[in-house]
Amino acid sequence: MQKYSFTNLVLVFVGLGAFFMAGCAGTQEKSQAGDIQYVESKALIEDKTKNSSNSASIDLFYLQNDVIRMEVTALLGYRLGSLVMNSQKVSYALHPQKAFVEGPFAARTMKPLFRQDLDPKLIWAVVFDRDLRAFGFTCSDAVLRTNTCQGSGATQGVTVIVQQMGETPNSGLKKITIENANLKFVWLYKAIRKHNKSYNETFVLNKPEEYRLITIK
Repeated sequence: MQKYSFTNLVLVFVGLGAFFMAGCAGTQEKSQAGDIQYVESKALIEDKTKNSSNSASIDLFYLQNDVIRMEVTALLGYRLGSLVMNSQKVSYALHPQKAFVEGPFAARTMKPLFRQDLDPKLIWAVVFDRDLRAFGFTCSDAVLRTNTCQGSGATQGVTVIVQQMGETPNSGLKKITIENANLKFVWLYKAIRKHNKSYNETFVLNKPEEYRLITIK
């Protein structure tokens, strides 16, 4: 196992076509406790060029089609990053680097995180089960509750496979595999349940005092 930074972890997600996100959702109350979903998940990242792999735990919180938060930790609870995103604003804290980035819901805001401009709409699409064909993917008909999509253009060479897990098709549990020539990312939803904390407690992400602020205009 090789030590990795949160930047590299998230780069795998986005560079392969299923993407993480970040962003501050505002301060107003928008939902009742229990409307927010919490997903307990695990991820495995394989770097084919270095013949190495890393694993991480991902706590995903979301309010359908409204806002997303992720908390990513490595083994032994080492915090890697906090991300929040709505359709207007993106914010994320990179804990190892002690950096906090905020900006509009636009590809340029993602550049410090992914080292390239990447549209956060792609993150939105994966988390909320949007049709990847709208982003240049060609997708086959589902076989045994599994959808396979091949990228083109900016996502050329990327394969995204979404397999519905659980006892019923509507359980929400799934396994997402994103792969290209260099990297493979496997993300497994282990459990989904209602989150009992408020909108503000869950989706407001503030910059820690000692963190360097990077503002994207």
